[in-house]
Amino acid sequence: QSRNFTFGTLLATRSVNQSLEEVSKTVEGYSSLASLEHYKTKTRVQLPLATFVSEIVQANNPKLAKQSFENFVRLL
Repeated sequence: QSRNFTFGTLLATRSVNQSLEEVSKTVEGYSSLASLEHYKTKTRVQLPLATFVSEIVQANNPKLAKQSFENFVRLL
């Protein structure tokens, strides 16, 4: 399993900081989220999955992450 996958799985039960500590290595996807809004604005590209992940990380709420994911999947 990749670090990004492990991090995402941990977000369902832990805070962002706890998840990062448990992975204990660089999670590239987490670091890349900082540039997401700039990229979307510059390219005018819709990135629903990346935007969803960014919202989950910003909310930093494991209970919200699980419910939000279920809602996101329903929209697909």
